[in-house]
Amino acid sequence: LRDHDEYLFVHSVNVSMLVLAQARSFGIEGDDLHAMGLAAMLHDIGKLSVPRELLRKPGKLDETEWKAMKLHPELGLWHLAQIQDSVPLALVVSFEHHLRFDGQPYYPLLSRPRRPCLASQFTALADTYDAICTHRAYQRAKGHAAAMEVLKQRAGSFHDPLLVGNLERVISWHQTGT
Repeated sequence: LRDHDEYLFVHSVNVSMLVLAQARSFGIEGDDLHAMGLAAMLHDIGKLSVPRELLRKPGKLDETEWKAMKLHPELGLWHLAQIQDSVPLALVVSFEHHLRFDGQPYYPLLSRPRRPCLASQFTALADTYDAICTHRAYQRAKGHAAAMEVLKQRAGSFHDPLLVGNLERVISWHQTGT
């Protein structure tokens, strides 16, 4: 990840740390916690198949570029499926991390709508939060309040409202220690 794109690597580490904090707040420990952290770290592994220029493009992606970017969950699944001893949860999270909580179509498109698993939902929250809070080629970093506002607006559609509230609590606890 680091060799392909420095931002992608830092983003993946940040997402993994946020997923671990969320999982621990629910009492998840041991092998399950490890699997969630690793799955979150690898959630964007499919972007290794996306050209660097596209990942670093300053500005909005055109329709063809956006189609290519939306393939990264499926590409990640296929990439991880070819690695012997891959953690099964990593395959699931790589594929599901852009699915919506309400089952409505987004990407990847499914033949039958369903909710993503808990680890994928944790990852989706962390992914969105970090993407908003981190400077990228096409977007300036915004703060915690802006990220939480977006997540709250998406609660009930893209994200589980309970998990949005929990993420806010977890981050507040880590920021203040209370």
